[in-house]
Amino acid sequence: MRVLVVEDEARMRDVLRIGLREHGFDVTAVGTGREGIDEAVLADWTVIVLDINLPDLDGFTVCRHMR
Repeated sequence: MRVLVVEDEARMRDVLRIGLREHGFDVTAVGTGREGIDEAVLADWTVIVLDINLPDLDGFTVCRHMR
């Protein structure tokens, strides 16, 4: 299963990435909404974990672009 994590706080992003990988997930983690949008079109993700408070675009805007 492929998981995309979009989280601007590096420590939280690392915790999510490490924890999900330990449970067998294929994880890509990015730190901005723009990177999230760019990654979203590159693969077929099983789930996307999306922070709402991102530094460049809020999570709602990112979600609209991904749809």
